[in-house]
Amino acid sequence: MDPLDQTQTRASHIRIDGQSFADIQAILFDKDGTLLVFEPLWLGWLERVLTLLAQQGSPLPTAETLVTLGVTPDLKHCHPTGALAIGTLNDVRALLALGLYRHHGLPWNEAIQRVYLAAEQALQTIGPEHLAPMPGLLNLLAQARTLGIPLAVVTADDTESARAQLAQLGVDNSFAAILGHDAVARGKPFPDMALQACRELGVEPAQTLLFGDSNGDLRMARAAGLAGAIGLYPQGRDSSHLRDADRVITDFTGVVVEAPT
Repeated sequence: MDPLDQTQTRASHIRIDGQSFADIQAILFDKDGTLLVFEPLWLGWLERVLTLLAQQGSPLPTAETLVTLGVTPDLKHCHPTGALAIGTLNDVRALLALGLYRHHGLPWNEAIQRVYLAAEQALQTIGPEHLAPMPGLLNLLAQARTLGIPLAVVTADDTESARAQLAQLGVDNSFAAILGHDAVARGKPFPDMALQACRELGVEPAQTLLFGDSNGDLRMARAAGLAGAIGLYPQGRDSSHLRDADRVITDFTGVVVEAPT
């Protein structure tokens, strides 16, 4: 099925480790931490941004900056409720610019400009080696395509950046819609992005399932009236922040898309 052809949409059952969600016509996915493993992508990006700012003569105090963004001192993990984990690129850029304003006395517009340029330059260094699909994802995408179930991405990232990264991974054509926070008036946890995705897919929210790794994703799903909200969080880590999840899974290996019997 052509991922943009909405006329072939069918209902399916989504089975997750034995639990079934019936009559699902579409699936929405967050991107970072859901489709893509988070750390190789965004922690490397952040490290590169900080290096570029330092090379420009405006270094930021590393420990304070990492705390502000919700990143561990070793720059290896993110707090699941922190700015880097669930904020938009604009949020992260603004916090970095605030650091330049406070520590270097730069005018706000110059601070924003420096961070924006460094962030864009760092994004250009992201390659396929930084993009790892979540385990089981490619099989899930194939199942959905076989059954004609349309898919969409709803991410706090910028739409253009999200589309480029999914293209690098080779899965952009799996999605009939790719929406970033800049595609709607209000980002997560407001329902706008999920509702817009459903409109573009031509499906009812009540027959749409969402996968996401932050509670903002799950709250968006609930506010939009989706059929279910599935939380993802890596094995061995605390998932208590996913309090609005119908179910929490560690990856997609136990997710099956099947035709109703």
